[in-house]
Amino acid sequence: MQNFLILKTFHVQWINHPIHGLKTQMFAEDMLYEDVTNDLRSFAVAEDLSYGEAMLHCREDMQCIITRTRDLRVPVR
Repeated sequence: MQNFLILKTFHVQWINHPIHGLKTQMFAEDMLYEDVTNDLRSFAVAEDLSYGEAMLHCREDMQCIITRTRDLRVPVR
């Protein structure tokens, strides 16, 4: 029997980001908190999204659309 670490994943579409422009990136939930949301309230909303649901997130002068995608299964030994 193989064990898996299951990570929620999110697509983040930046809206006129000063460095990334209109780039789309994929984040696991830990990196979403550290690099995108930076506050527990917004992270909690993103974490509760169902597959295919999205939210608009505003941080300082940056905006992005966070969409809940599928789970990533990482095998562990």
